[in-house]
Amino acid sequence: TSVVHSSDGKSITYYGYVKDKAGNTNRCSLTVKKDTIAPTVSSSNTGGNKWTNKNVVISGKLSDNASGVKSIEYRYSKTGTGYSDWDSASTTEFKGTWSAERNDDIYLTVTDNAGNSKTVSAGKIMIDKTPPWYIDGFYRYEGSWNYPYVMYIDFGENIGIDSFQLQYYYSTIQCGSNPNKKCMNLDIYTQPYFSQSFYSIGGTSLETALGFGCPRYSVQIRYYIRDYAGNESYLGPYTTYLG
Repeated sequence: TSVVHSSDGKSITYYGYVKDKAGNTNRCSLTVKKDTIAPTVSSSNTGGNKWTNKNVVISGKLSDNASGVKSIEYRYSKTGTGYSDWDSASTTEFKGTWSAERNDDIYLTVTDNAGNSKTVSAGKIMIDKTPPWYIDGFYRYEGSWNYPYVMYIDFGENIGIDSFQLQYYYSTIQCGSNPNKKCMNLDIYTQPYFSQSFYSIGGTSLETALGFGCPRYSVQIRYYIRDYAGNESYLGPYTTYLG
């Protein structure tokens, strides 16, 4: 005979009795529990779905009211398509720490013992621990009216500059025949760090330009740079000569 079990989430025990022609009897039983509802999962992400230079911790809770949680797996959206087991997870909670540099969305799939599964997003892992770095600097005559002598400085950066400041001092050479044009000879840093604009020149390289009204024999510059993840660099001093 056959029996159809349609109730979800409840255990039902079926008993069977059998008797042969000689009068012998026996009894058997079968407990059935139907589960068609996927487990639930909630998660938190310490990275806040933005760039950070700190480790990112993802944790959360699992639950399944019927057959119970069997497994939790995760996968990345950009650097891999396959799932990996969350080794340290229990049937009720999970927690993991990411420390390496990465820019990925992460997805979780939870499966119960009846085979029902649910996939949710656990947000982004955006870790950058590399500070900006100095590439090169050069100084040339541009011929503009107000600031004909321009210093160009190239920087490297993985994700983008959030703040850029500089500080400089210089020595000067003859400013030309105009007696009204005065040039100062400075041998100390005379001003605090100040903000300076920059622009991209492609890839991870950044370039800024600093103009002077008079030619400077040498210019020494220090830089403060912070990227979007909070990595800071104090670079320099670098000396560039007017050639």
